Amino acid sequence: QVRLTRTFTHGLLLLTTYTWAKTMDDVEGHEGSYFVSGQLPQYESDRAANWGRAVSDARQRMIVSPIWQLPVGSGRRYLNRGGALNTVLGGWQSSAILTLQTGMPFSVVSATDFSNTGSPTPRPDRTCSGGGNGTISDWINASCFTTANLQTALNAGQPRFGNSGRNIISEPGLATLDIALMKNFKLMEKLTLQFRAEAYKLFNRANFGLPDATFGTGNFGQIGGASDARDMQFSLKMIF
Repeated sequence: QVRLTRTFTHGLLLLTTYTWAKTMDDVEGHEGSYFVSGQLPQYESDRAANWGRAVSDARQRMIVSPIWQLPVGSGRRYLNRGGALNTVLGGWQSSAILTLQTGMPFSVVSATDFSNTGSPTPRPDRTCSGGGNGTISDWINASCFTTANLQTALNAGQPRFGNSGRNIISEPGLATLDIALMKNFKLMEKLTLQFRAEAYKLFNRANFGLPDATFGTGNFGQIGGASDARDMQFSLKMIF
């Protein structure tokens, strides 16, 4: 982890953090009564086969957060005066949060349990890396997975588990920019009105979600959703 804080002249502050990490485990965490990603072990008695990247394993994450007191108005570089002009143009402060993060991992599972064990998350066999072309229609390379040999083994009375590992593919990464513009209006000695204008996901970039990771379904490997679009809000707060 690296953290850099720099204060510049003219009211500019820059905070940057960067994390490079790798997290491994053999079981998913859970939220309430639901397991994250629904990934119970393929076979509870063989936890070693479930060893892999943790569901929270974001390899790289960077946050850049500048804060800038705009150099306009009373006590600042430009229009350093009081009056109505300062009331309208002076005293503004802007801030932003840029977040860049690589994708979290997920597992490819099979639509059918060929192990004959009632496995909650059976996995297919894997023949190559599994990563697709990086598009919403081809995020997983379907040709890298097969259940043909699993079906043959089951028919021969020798059922087995698939050899595909847990959390072997990463979902799309994340990139967002949130900005805010704020001004305090001094109404009385102990009474201040604060105005804020905020925009989340300013550039309305599509941050895509998980693809269909169930091998044997019609939409396998395709991404069908994204996070919320741009959101803007305005607020007033009385400080006393």
